[in-house]
Amino acid sequence: MFNSLVGMTLPTGGPNVAFYESWQQYLSPIPHIFLTVVMLFMHSIALIFTIWVTVFWQPIMQPLKCWTLFRYFIVQMKKHTKTGI
Repeated sequence: MFNSLVGMTLPTGGPNVAFYESWQQYLSPIPHIFLTVVMLFMHSIALIFTIWVTVFWQPIMQPLKCWTLFRYFIVQMKKHTKTGI
C-alpha cells in the first residue's frame, strides 16, 4: 500500500477524475468501520470473560484455596506432634 502511495503524484494539469477515483478507495471509511466493529466485538468478549471470572470463578476457588491452606497446616501440626516439637 505504501509503495503505491509513493508513486502517486498530482497530475500535471491538476487533479482529474482518475486521481480522485484512486484516492476514493484509499480514503474509504469502510475499513475503519469494519475494524471498529471487530474491536468492539473483541472488547465485549473480554468484558464477558472478566465478569465471568469475577462473579463465578473466584467465589468457587476461594474456599478451595482456604481449604488447601487449612489442610497444609493440619499436616504440619501432625508432623510436629509426632516428633514432639
